[in-house]
Amino acid sequence: MTSFLGWVLLPGLVWADINPGLYQPYQSLLSNYLIEETLPGNGLVSAFDYQAALADTDLAQTLEQQRKALAEFDTGTLEAQKESVAFWVNAYNFFMLEQILTERPDGQLVSSVWDYGGRVNPFVDSVFERESFVIGGERFSLSQIEKGVLLGKDYQSRGWKDARVTLR
Repeated sequence: MTSFLGWVLLPGLVWADINPGLYQPYQSLLSNYLIEETLPGNGLVSAFDYQAALADTDLAQTLEQQRKALAEFDTGTLEAQKESVAFWVNAYNFFMLEQILTERPDGQLVSSVWDYGGRVNPFVDSVFERESFVIGGERFSLSQIEKGVLLGKDYQSRGWKDARVTLR
């Protein structure tokens, strides 16, 4: 079974020249399980083969390697716009992918990330609001990465805020 990635900003990994090995575990997942199809008119459809990824005996180790690399990363080294935006978009996309692969209610993949709570169940925190994702020793929610960093005041003051950055 293949599910479409509605939350991916760009197909695959967003590249930047900083810390080339930082996203190696995430890149490995994308290389192995991301399916891209070119459409007429130069369009692109991306899907991720969750079932195949779940069958990978190295999945837990790959996810842990990426989580550890992000938890230990010094975000103070992100000085240029391209590198910073690429870093945060990749972090957001990795953490969402990890969420889908690791939190499976009743052992099943969710049909929508909203199944985790929020929109459908107001008594459960939305997956976007959970401060579960550690970057540089600091806890972030997906919403904080999107609205606090990529669309936040610091980026705006640097002229980096870009209306094309929408992750949901």
